[in-house]
Amino acid sequence: MGNILFLSILGTISESDGTYTIEGLPSGKYVVKAVTSGYAMQCREAEVVMPQTTPNIDLSLEAYPYSVATVAEHIISPQGGNISVANETSGFNFVGIEIPSGSLSEYSLMSVSELPAEVVPMPQVLTGINIPIHLGPEGSLFNEPATLQVEYTDQDLDAAGAFDASELDVFTLNTDTFKWEKVEGNKIVDYVHKRIEIELSHFFIYQLARSTAAKGDFTMDQDVDGQDIAAYIRQTADGGSPWRIWPITLARQDYSP
Repeated sequence: MGNILFLSILGTISESDGTYTIEGLPSGKYVVKAVTSGYAMQCREAEVVMPQTTPNIDLSLEAYPYSVATVAEHIISPQGGNISVANETSGFNFVGIEIPSGSLSEYSLMSVSELPAEVVPMPQVLTGINIPIHLGPEGSLFNEPATLQVEYTDQDLDAAGAFDASELDVFTLNTDTFKWEKVEGNKIVDYVHKRIEIELSHFFIYQLARSTAAKGDFTMDQDVDGQDIAAYIRQTADGGSPWRIWPITLARQDYSP
């Protein structure tokens, strides 16, 4: 493990042995966050009783259950910012993240990483483009949606059997079901720069892909059944209306590849 970034009102970077000091904090309660590439972020509450003194806060970081190769990282403030990587520095064609002002409540170390083959592979009905993208800290939530931009090439379209870039979507890995799910939202196809843009509410694992699944096959198991209705309800639970399940329930028998 390399140096660790500790975030509070004031931030610092640890020594190589993990020790750190944050000075100049006034009395009050704080949340200290420790982040470093390849490890899950850890948080601990702390209280400074006497001005200019801080308690000893020890944090133990756990590695992700898969190896990640970080290719870009940047400290993003509450005023927003962006991160981008291109094929000169990574295995991606181009990946960009735009984080608007007000999306974060505090400073955070954001990263873009490559993922190896041990990540759950996509099902047969999905043809992945390039390699999976890990955005960290994993699970970070945004007050305002961030925008993910993923570049494709003409060769990618040919390999995926796509006639047009509009056939491509961004998918995310659900670690509860260990299945890939389509990221719902306002997708934009930038034909000039050959990029797919989608809004994200949180950071996790994503990949660009083309689906050949039948309409309504949300579980992508090559059929449409009650599991797909349950998956649809789960995917639309946040902010979705329960009335939206009716078109799927009534039209299941009409779905075709």
